[in-house]
Amino acid sequence: MINTLNRVKKWRHIPFVKDTAVMQAGSGFSTFINILASVAFARILLPEKYGIYSLVFALAGLFALFMNLGTGMATLTLFADAYEKKDKKEISRIFVYYLKVSLIDSLGIGIIAIIISPIVSTYMYGAPYVGELVRIIIFSSVLGIFYEMISIVFQVIRMIKGYVLLDNFKNFLRISIGFILVFSLGVFGILIGYLLSAVISLILALIIYSHLSIRYELLPSFKEIKDNWKNVRIRDYFKFSFFISVDQNISRLYGILPVLFLSMFFPPETVGYFNIAMKYVSLPLIFLSPVSQLLAVRIPQLKASRSPLFVRNFFKVSLISGAIAFFLIVPAVIIAPLAIKFFYGQNYIASIGVVYWLMPFTVFSGLAVGLGPLFRTFNKMKEVIIINSLIIAIGVLPSFYLIKNSGLLGVAIVTVVWSALSGALPFIYIRKFLR
Repeated sequence: MINTLNRVKKWRHIPFVKDTAVMQAGSGFSTFINILASVAFARILLPEKYGIYSLVFALAGLFALFMNLGTGMATLTLFADAYEKKDKKEISRIFVYYLKVSLIDSLGIGIIAIIISPIVSTYMYGAPYVGELVRIIIFSSVLGIFYEMISIVFQVIRMIKGYVLLDNFKNFLRISIGFILVFSLGVFGILIGYLLSAVISLILALIIYSHLSIRYELLPSFKEIKDNWKNVRIRDYFKFSFFISVDQNISRLYGILPVLFLSMFFPPETVGYFNIAMKYVSLPLIFLSPVSQLLAVRIPQLKASRSPLFVRNFFKVSLISGAIAFFLIVPAVIIAPLAIKFFYGQNYIASIGVVYWLMPFTVFSGLAVGLGPLFRTFNKMKEVIIINSLIIAIGVLPSFYLIKNSGLLGVAIVTVVWSALSGALPFIYIRKFLR
């Protein structure tokens, strides 16, 4: 008992453990707010309109695939490495690259997506108004460019409390505005919350960064970024960034394609049922997301410092994360009939059966929590892209017909199988590589 207490005391002083605890506390608050919002929106909108709400985000996710060039995650990985080496010149170049590519992406692909979204939604769902609502999400994401940059800075310079506070403030603002407007404006009111929170967060991010660049010598000022603008070529980092974007987009397809297939053959409320079930089984993963975020910073730093504990710690974190996911999802599944009926009401009973089938998804996702950061750090993106592309290519037609014929059961099976394969196969490869 004494030895256990001593170990706990030692762990409390480990920076990674402390940062994880802070981020988990923030995730806990964010989770609580999101659960309340999910329940409130589902009850107010009812299954049909809540299904439309789900379709809006599914279609927005499809457009996000084309707008994602991997700049955020590439910047986080490169910045963490350069910050560990105290290379201010390289940090300035990385920030210029991030802003350049993000602006090109937003002003190019983003505008095209805003223009054609009603056309695409008409073709897919026969509902142009879904695409009109998607425009708000796309524009909000365009405004979030600098907010993402300040979030990256907070994580790398290890101002984790600042990162958590800012992230929770934006989330709380978004939900509060949406809740106020949903009664009178429905789904449109919820999306206005996204837009206004993006505007306010952009202003805050600009103010915060201007202060941080004075306080931290390694952070370039706005003037230094401007002066260095013409000296940075996009191609210097684009290859690394591009492979990250391809990997992220393929991973997102695992979640987007099943929902899109389901929406083609079943009414909007069916999509709403699946959305509720996915949110329910994903709750444990919210507590594990800080681990993945911190690993995205910590793994490049360990690699740069050539730590001998690197491999052992990675596998230990993966196993612990998987175990945590298992022990959290089991009781959650047991109480699912009571919880969903109590919180969401009788209108969403159809979600309960889907929860049972989705249970393994949570465990597989927990085990794979550190795979992305590891592949990015060792620049093995081609390998994981090939693996995930093969999974999609081989499984897309069987998945299409399974969902078409089996509905909610089919989409649950497809989600679990894809999550298992996308975690197991890269894990087997990286294990051999690390040895």
